[in-house]
Amino acid sequence: MREGLKIEEKIMIKKGNNICPKNEDNMRVLGSIKVVNSKGETIKEEKNLVVNSGLNVIMARLVGTTKNALSHMGIGTGTTAVLPADTALEIQKATRLAASSITVTANAVEIVATFPGSTHAGAITEFGLFNAASLGEMISRVVSAPYTLGSSDAITITWTLTLANS
Repeated sequence: MREGLKIEEKIMIKKGNNICPKNEDNMRVLGSIKVVNSKGETIKEEKNLVVNSGLNVIMARLVGTTKNALSHMGIGTGTTAVLPADTALEIQKATRLAASSITVTANAVEIVATFPGSTHAGAITEFGLFNAASLGEMISRVVSAPYTLGSSDAITITWTLTLANS
């Protein structure tokens, strides 16, 4: 047996709904969504979990490995709590929609998509951020209290991912 070998521990930390590996810099990817109805009223503001597949996509893109960029959002009716191993919405409503805008700032990316009630009406309890219209990888997911989207209404989701050093 060799002496002096160190056993490394992988320490996971939880901050809000975000679970991330702890490193010396305490670097984290934090997710949040803001949902606004067609009247301009904020109906939800939630922190969310960047899931394992999302962290893998982010890391792969940092080193130039071919992975699709963040591009689509989905909504659904699932109520199961979010887990790091999630790879899809529990019960997706209709199809994912492409982002209408993607803005990058110093340490964050903001993705915006609008869901019309004409194709996505009914109760909504879960939201997902993806890198493809179908299949692909889920980046982030949140489950919240239901919101009922009327057939003549619409919701705009602004999803922000922030790289934080705290």
